[in-house]
Amino acid sequence: MPAAIALGVTLFFPLAKMVVNSFQDFGISSLFSGETVWVGFDNYVAMLTDPDFIPVLLRTLGFTVSLVVAIMGIGLALSELMTRISPKVRLILNIVLITTWAIPVVTSVLVWQWLFQPLYGVVNWMITQLGVFGDFTSHNWTGTPFEAFAIVWLLIVWQSVPFAALTLYAGQSQIPAEFSEAARLDGAGGIQLYRYVTLPFLLPQLYLVMILELIWQFNAFTQLWVLTRGGPDGGTTTLSIWSFKTAFASNDFGQGSAIAVVTAVMLLVLTAFYTRRLVKQGEL
Repeated sequence: MPAAIALGVTLFFPLAKMVVNSFQDFGISSLFSGETVWVGFDNYVAMLTDPDFIPVLLRTLGFTVSLVVAIMGIGLALSELMTRISPKVRLILNIVLITTWAIPVVTSVLVWQWLFQPLYGVVNWMITQLGVFGDFTSHNWTGTPFEAFAIVWLLIVWQSVPFAALTLYAGQSQIPAEFSEAARLDGAGGIQLYRYVTLPFLLPQLYLVMILELIWQFNAFTQLWVLTRGGPDGGTTTLSIWSFKTAFASNDFGQGSAIAVVTAVMLLVLTAFYTRRLVKQGEL
């Protein structure tokens, strides 16, 4: 009951309030007067007919897919690596992963800002010293959407891989050794062993990590906002950035809420398939 009350206050009430606001003309004046006008689906119509909606949606989907694919791929590789190295090396790797995962998001973003700072950043200095790609002195990594997305992508992958790797390793370490021994006796090689023994046992963990990463990366906000503010020229604006800017920069809380509601519905659709597979896997 205490947990249910805490969730109700911190999660369900704001969610319900957001849905209600999405059907209202809720502007800056409503914050002070408390008076709102019901406009039905006008906020949703305005959002769906906005010329920015399709580009922002496609940008969000592409960014999310690229992140999840990279995180899952690197996580699987590190999980397999941890089963093959010595206990001492594995302990060091675990400490590194846990430390990386434990660093607060804002702290990591500020470190990233320093690394990629145009005038004094370590990355520009190192690339310039190598001399392979020319002079990168004063190079602005947030000057183009592609480069801005690239540095944010690297940051999010670096932050997210530890959770995926440690979770998948926990599942992989529980696979009974007799299955692998039987497969080897039947002549299975390393790739066949991984495909037909390891991956089937890892399916529940794979689905779980994939669902969580889809939710987290689809809603990625802090890294994008602190590093790029959705720029340049809106080139790194995703649904979460668009919702925030609409609500708090334009003071249109009704339409900002509508964007957030649509984002939540899309997430529900995206994760429904994997959730169903996870439930079926649990039943099996």
